[in-house]
Formats: sequence, structure tokens, C-alpha cells
Amino acid sequence: MTTIEETGQEALRTRGGTRSRRAQGGRGGSWAADRATAVLRSVWLGPAVLMLLLGLWRINRVELWQDELVSLDVAHRSRTQILDLTQKVDGVHTFYYLFLHYWVSVFGDSLLALRAPAVLAMTGAAICVALTGRRLFGPQAGVAGGLLFALVPTMPRYAQEARSYAFIVFASALATLLFFRVLESPTWRRWIPYCLAASLLGVVHVIAMTLVAGHAVVLLASCCREIGVFGLLDSVKRPGSDDGPRERTRLSAPWRISRVRWLVLGFAASMVLALAAAWPVISLGRKQSGQQISWIPKLNGWGDVYQVWQQTVASVLFSALLLVAAGIGLVFARRQAVKMAIIVLLPMVIVWEASQGSVTYFFPKYLMFTIPAWAVLAGAGLAASRKLFVLAPALALAAAAAVPGQIAMHQPLSHMWYSYPSAPVLAPLDYQGAADVIAHGYQPGDAVVYARNPWWWMDDVGVKYYLPGSLQPRDVFLEHTAAQNNQLFSTECDPKSCLGTSPRLWIVTVGGHQNPVTALPGDQAAAIGKSYRLTSVTSVPGMTVGLVTRIG
Repeated sequence: MTTIEETGQEALRTRGGTRSRRAQGGRGGSWAADRATAVLRSVWLGPAVLMLLLGLWRINRVELWQDELVSLDVAHRSRTQILDLTQKVDGVHTFYYLFLHYWVSVFGDSLLALRAPAVLAMTGAAICVALTGRRLFGPQAGVAGGLLFALVPTMPRYAQEARSYAFIVFASALATLLFFRVLESPTWRRWIPYCLAASLLGVVHVIAMTLVAGHAVVLLASCCREIGVFGLLDSVKRPGSDDGPRERTRLSAPWRISRVRWLVLGFAASMVLALAAAWPVISLGRKQSGQQISWIPKLNGWGDVYQVWQQTVASVLFSALLLVAAGIGLVFARRQAVKMAIIVLLPMVIVWEASQGSVTYFFPKYLMFTIPAWAVLAGAGLAASRKLFVLAPALALAAAAAVPGQIAMHQPLSHMWYSYPSAPVLAPLDYQGAADVIAHGYQPGDAVVYARNPWWWMDDVGVKYYLPGSLQPRDVFLEHTAAQNNQLFSTECDPKSCLGTSPRLWIVTVGGHQNPVTALPGDQAAAIGKSYRLTSVTSVPGMTVGLVTRIG
């Protein structure tokens, strides 16, 4: 039986020969036509197109939710204000906030503009997954892995979120691809890109940097094999080759030692530089973790662990299929699949162990950085048979299993349901619906009161975003904005001194209320009750908008 590993080696030999023929034929033929043909035949094209299409599907219909509204609010601050904020809170998002600040200054803050970087990052991750699968297991495994990655319901969902998670997934996929490149030929020209990718991984997400622990174990095993701990024979690349054929050969002892030395020194140097780049973020994350993620519930047994896995994928059936396909890959692909299994499982074990203290990190969106490696391994499983009539139905079954999750993740208020397919933790908030109520009934001179209780509902930021730019009623009780406070929350003035004399007030609250004035803090409710009477109440999903008119 031909194994996936042998198929991958055959693909590398074929690729090397094809490249040589292209170089010879390019002199007499059309270089552009040859390149176009090569792109169309690339294993990454299908996954990239599928990921891009799913990422753009309904991108303007899915409403912003609280976390994205935080990104929006912070992006409009100055660079100094962002750095001052991240010294107090959200230090792990410093890189993303700065990036989004400059991005918004160029492209604006429309829904498409806010989310486009995440779509592009996730598309890049799909390309990396396909290329990694081809490198390890052959072209069919590369295509299958890339398509599976794009079909994971959480991938398009976070491709449409104005947060850093798509960047995290891209950095993890890129780092793993570059790791296997450098493992084949540990030259400095390959170490530098890997070092940069590992640095990016640490800068965008401290937890995701556990991925390099898997890289370290695989590298150690490869070094032991090189020097004869696991045997003198190995499938390695000849010195000086780039992407040419692998050949099974007995290398001279001096060259094996030199290769091991370059592997160890290069990896050590990369880790030192990556840790140095990520250290400010690591330091801030350690200081702020108790403040920011102490709300994450503890896990009680393997049932909770599997539930987290289902939420990481956002599908009961697709999460099971992914595990089954990965298991088949382990059976058929042997040593190369074991490497991927180490890279995907060891970080999860480390995160699990780190979560046994007072703070839990074993949380669905914090584990998404492992999805690219899972997809590579599952792609090898689907490609276990080289016959298209087996691979195509398997991909069709996976696509069908992904449909419910894909549809659920593209609903207008779906971003609030981050625990899907489990029961929602939070009720969705229809900021656009609340803004439409105000816009349709607005009269010149109207003002608005936001409950801001608690601040993380971001009801003021959300409604203001969806109101037309020319219609921004005075925020009655606002004293200092969150940006002025260098915090994520604003502060309010004394209701007695700043209520003003507006003829009508719109009252925006979270939750269902027959009289939204009663949902305001006591002093605000008392001040409004003395001078205004309730005129109308309108409910939208998760929110209530009331209108009060001045008495007399």
C-alpha cells in the first residue's frame, strides 16, 4: 500500500522536475501563460477562494458586537492614547489596536473596512494550510486540508470579526509552514522568516506561542534521528537543494552533525528573538489576566473539554469528522502525521495544565490557533486514498456537515453567540435596530441617554455607530469619554447639573423594560422623572428604546 508520506515524497520529486521543465520551456514560450497555468493548478487556490468567499458572505449584514465595538472605539484614538490604555487593560491586543488605528485612518470604519484585514488574514491562513499539507503529504492532502480549514464554521466567523483572532490563526499557520521548510534545509534564509512568524505569533497572542513547544519537540526528535539515536537512515534533503527531491541516503557523520548544529542554534536564536519581541505583551498579559479573563469558567472533566472543542469548531458533527479524519491521517501517514499530532496536541496540553490555577485559558477562541494543524492532519486523512471517487465524497460530506454551523455563524446577530453550538451565554443586542428607532423618530433638538450599565454592553458606542453621521443627538450624561479616561469606559456627570432642557430624550437600555427610565441609575431616573413623561417604548432584540417628552 502506498502511504501518504510516500505520496508526499513523490509529489516533491514531481514538483522539482516540473519546475525544471518550466524553466526550460519559459525561454521559448509565454512566461505569463506558464505562470497563470501554474497558479490555476496550485493546491492553495481553491482553499483561498473558498475562504475568501465565505469570509465576505454577508459581511455587511452581521452586526458588530461588544468586542468589535471596543476595537472600533480604540481604533479612533491616538497612538499615545492606545498605548496608555493597553498599559491598564487589553495589553495583549496592543499590536492589533495599533494596526487597526492606522488601517482605519486610511480605509475608514465601514463594516467592510473594519473586517477586511481579518478576511485577508484568514485567507492567508488557508493558503498556508494547503502548502503545509502539500509539503508533508502531497498535493491531494494539501487541497483537502485547505478546504477543510475554510469549511470550519469558526474560521469565516472570525474572518468577519474586527478583532485579532484571524491574525492569530494566520500567524500559527504561517509559523508551522515555515518550520517545516527550515526543518528540511536549516539555512539562515529560512530561519529569518520563521523567526519573524514566531515573533508575530507571540505579539498577537501569548497563549498561541505554546505552538512553538510542539515545534521544539519535533525538531528535537529530528535532531536525534540525524545523529543516530533513532537510526542512521532518514529521508532528508541533500545539501544545497531547495525544494528538490527528497532522497533516502546515508549522510556523512560530519554533515549530519553540522545540520543538527544549524537546527539547534537556529531554533534557539529564533526563540530568543521571538521572546524578546513578545516580552512586553507577555508581561502585560500576566499582569492583566486576573482582571480580564477571570470570568472564564473552570472545566469539570472530559465532557467539558469536548464541549470546548465543539465550540472551537462551532459544529457538533464537523468537530467529530475533523477528529476522525485526523485519526485516519495518523494511521496512514505515519511519521509525518505524528509530527503534526505533536504540534497540535502539545500546545493544548500545555494550555490545559496552565488552566489548573486561578485563571482558565482553555477557552474556544483561545484554542483556534490549533485549527490549521488539525486541518493539515485531517487533510492527510481524507487523502489516504489517492482515488478521487473517495476523496470527493469525503469532502462533500464534510461540507454538508459544516452547513448548519456556517449558516448560524452568518446570521445578523450571530457574533454574540460565541458559544455555538452550545446554548448562548449572552443575549444578542441589536444596536442597529435601536439606532433605526431613533433615526426614524428623531426631531431637531432631541438628546439621548444611554444606560451604560454595565459599560461592557457598549450600548452607546454601538448605537452611535449605526446612527447616520449627520444625526448624533447630544449624549446627555456623558462627562468624559473612554478615550479621555484612557480606559474602556466613560464617566458621567451629575444628573442635576447636566440634564439640560432638551424637549425630548431618547432612553437606550439593555434588556426588556416596560419603562426604560427605571433601568437607569437612581439619580438619573429621578432627575428625568421630575421633568419628563414617558411617550413611547420600542423593543428590539436585547434592547429597549424609550422616548420621554418634557413636561410643560
